[in-house]
Amino acid sequence: MKYVMSLENNPDSIYTIAQTVKTLNLNEKTKLKTTIILTEILENVNHYSKTKSVTISIRNKVSGTTILVIFRSKEFELFIDKIENTKIYFSNADKRYRGLGVIMYHNLSSSVLYKYSNECVKILIHVKD
Repeated sequence: MKYVMSLENNPDSIYTIAQTVKTLNLNEKTKLKTTIILTEILENVNHYSKTKSVTISIRNKVSGTTILVIFRSKEFELFIDKIENTKIYFSNADKRYRGLGVIMYHNLSSSVLYKYSNECVKILIHVKD
């Protein structure tokens, strides 16, 4: 099974992805993991990138579920610095702690790969069922 969607880069996309994942032919544990992972990634894309849209591909195989997130951004260094920072820290600008979501989705994933080429960011996540 493969599912592909394009979303606008705005906070409402988090709700859209949560509703969409509920409808996919995945077991409940994988649905929960996928929702948490994508919620955190979309929140970070929204917060650290000026991209207009995000494309998400979800593929379910015998070996597990693969999630590919693609978006265009000139702010890759800032984005990757924040998303790979697996420590909780206080953001004075946001007046709140940040980083817990990244820790969660790294822990829920078997592997996370980041690639940047020609202002295109690709995040590939493998989730074992």
